[in-house]
Amino acid sequence: MRSSASWRDRLAFALGGLLIALSSVEVALRVQDPVSAWRDELVPQQVSELDLHRLSEDEELLYELIPDLDLERQGPFGSYSLRTNSLGFRGPEPAPAGRRILVLGGSNTFGPGVGEDQTWPAVMQGGLPGTEVLNLGVSGYMTRQKVAMARRHMGLQPDVVLLQVYNTGRRFLLNGTTAQAFSRWPALWSEYFQGTGGALWSLASWRTAVIGWNRAHQQEVAEALYEGTVQADLEAVRGLKAELDAAGIPLVLVLPAAGGSLQGIDLPTIDLSSMDPPDSEIHPDAAGHAWAGQRVAAALLPLID
Repeated sequence: MRSSASWRDRLAFALGGLLIALSSVEVALRVQDPVSAWRDELVPQQVSELDLHRLSEDEELLYELIPDLDLERQGPFGSYSLRTNSLGFRGPEPAPAGRRILVLGGSNTFGPGVGEDQTWPAVMQGGLPGTEVLNLGVSGYMTRQKVAMARRHMGLQPDVVLLQVYNTGRRFLLNGTTAQAFSRWPALWSEYFQGTGGALWSLASWRTAVIGWNRAHQQEVAEALYEGTVQADLEAVRGLKAELDAAGIPLVLVLPAAGGSLQGIDLPTIDLSSMDPPDSEIHPDAAGHAWAGQRVAAALLPLID
C-alpha cells in the first residue's frame, strides 16, 4: 500500500515539476520576447534582388514584385533592363483582349540577369503567333505562391496556364519584413517548424520548435499549413486544377532544364530536363532561355491550335 502511494507521489511530483518548468519557459518567453532577437536568423531570406520586392498583403504570396519599375540592372551576364507593369509582374501592360497564356514560376521564369524579351516566356510568345504570354514569375516563389499568383490574375482570362515547378516547401521571406510577417500571420511559425526536419540538431531548429509550439494557440489558419509544407503545395495545385477545369482552361506543368517534379497529381507535363538541354543551370543565360522557350512553344502548339 505504501509502495503504491509512494509511486503516485513521485508521479505527481514529476508532473508538478514539469508544469512549473513549462510555466517558467512561458513566462520567460513572454517577458524577454526572444522571438524578436531570433527571428531573422531562423527564416530563409529571399536572396535575389531584394530591392525589387515588397511585403504583400496576400497571406499566401508573402512578398511580391514592386509595380511600375523601370530599371537598368547589372547581372551575371552583363547589363539588362527590367520593368514591371501596374499589375506587378515583369513585362508590358497586358493587351485588352486576345489569346493569352499565364506563366507561373520562380526565378527561372522571372529571368534574373536577362532582358525582358530574353526570358523563356517571352521567347515562347515569339513561337506562338497571335498569343500573348504573360510572365508571372517571381524569384523564390514556392508552388503555393505561384497558385496564389494565378488566382490574383484570373481576371486576365487566360486560355492556358503554365506552372513551372522547381521550388517546394517553406516559403522565403524578404529581409527586413520578417517581424511584420510573423506578427501578421503567426501560422508561419507552424510552417517553419515543420520544415526543420533536415537540421533537428541545430540550435536554430530547437529555437524554432520552442517558439512555434509556444505560440500555437495564436494560429488561426487554413488546415493545409498543418499537413506539411510540401503537401500544402500539392493541395494548392489540386485546388487550382479544379478551378481551371471548371472554366475549361488547361493547366500544364513545365519542368525546367535543371529538373523538378510534382508527385501526386496527373497533369500534362513539358519536361525540359528530358530534352537534352545544353545548360542545366536553374538561372540560365539568354541562350538557355531561348532554348527553353522554343521547346515549350513547340510542345504547346497542338494544345492551342
